[in-house]
Amino acid sequence: MKMSRWFLVAAAVAVSIVFAGCPNGANDDPTPPTPTPPAVEDPPLVLPFNPGPVNPQAVWTMSADTVIQGLDGQIAFPEGATHVLGDWLQMAGSAAGTAHAVTDETRVVGSTFLRRAGRTADWNTFDIRTTAQDNLANFVEGVPHVITVWGHTAPGTEIRFGQADAPHARWSGEVTAGEDGLFMLRRTFTWAEITTATQNRIRFLPDSTTDYEIFNMNVVPVVEDDGLVPDGDPLVLVPLGEGADGPLNIDSVLGLQDAGNPDLVRQGNYILVTGRAQSWYAIDTQFDELTGDDAIVDTAYYTLTVTGRMLAAGTVRIEFPLDAAPWNVLIDSAAVAANGEFTLVAEEVLGRHINGVGGVIPAINATAASANIRITGPADIDILITGITLQRLRAE
Repeated sequence: MKMSRWFLVAAAVAVSIVFAGCPNGANDDPTPPTPTPPAVEDPPLVLPFNPGPVNPQAVWTMSADTVIQGLDGQIAFPEGATHVLGDWLQMAGSAAGTAHAVTDETRVVGSTFLRRAGRTADWNTFDIRTTAQDNLANFVEGVPHVITVWGHTAPGTEIRFGQADAPHARWSGEVTAGEDGLFMLRRTFTWAEITTATQNRIRFLPDSTTDYEIFNMNVVPVVEDDGLVPDGDPLVLVPLGEGADGPLNIDSVLGLQDAGNPDLVRQGNYILVTGRAQSWYAIDTQFDELTGDDAIVDTAYYTLTVTGRMLAAGTVRIEFPLDAAPWNVLIDSAAVAANGEFTLVAEEVLGRHINGVGGVIPAINATAASANIRITGPADIDILITGITLQRLRAE
């Protein structure tokens, strides 16, 4: 057995010497063999980036639209058919559209984005419904509206808004998708453009037939020359006035209340929110109890600023609590390291939305659980609130 092993080794060495003396091995053809190229894999789909918190002043936000967020899988519709997705979107063209469920943690509200694939023309896309579909009542009459679309497509693709009906003009203000394919398209439409008699919809229009994804979209009314200026000194709820450290009766603090069953402890002039067995065990504003010069004016705008420190790593939030799913509308958030400080800001919030008049939050057409804004974070993490101020702004 040993001899046969040595024989095989010797034979292998001899063969290798023969091939080493010939550049092409046993082949007399001087042309070297063509190497096999490595397999090319499709790049991974870019998951949605964070388009920012839901703007509470928006009349519509796709990521909070219950119809669109309820989609799952292929959206099938016949050639030439009118296919409406809720009140705000309508599919154009005959190419199929697909709604993909994703679980990216950077999503603000909801988990569905829209994808158009198999496009044979640039008008295989989505339209924003305006006049003919009787959606005009969902706009704020007489003022411009800012329409924003966040998404992903082939790098270098030009994207703009266009007219859905003849003469099919392109609106100015196009953007180009970056090297990563991400884009944000934003344009302010005048009331005259929104209500043009010959135009029924505003078209989202990538100037190509490439596939694309829409991560989020919103429509926000604006007031031209609104002249928003600070109206007097801000109302300071925290730091607190004089008092001894220890358990805090929050009912004695004007403009604030507890949510759930946390333990509130006074530390100097600050409020420690502890015993947070549930994420919604938190502090709520209670602005509807403010009176006199501090009373909330329904038609004024306000900026709420909250500062504090997280005693363990986590994400702190301010939000409108709701009385039904999705249970809240995020206003602002910050990821904070252990013992890290944070500043959260709710900018230009309309008075009637924080005063509970009507109770309807326009971003998702849902009713707030109460007239408040909640300061919250993950369960079991203590939050030290060092500042809560409310600055009134007035349209002059």
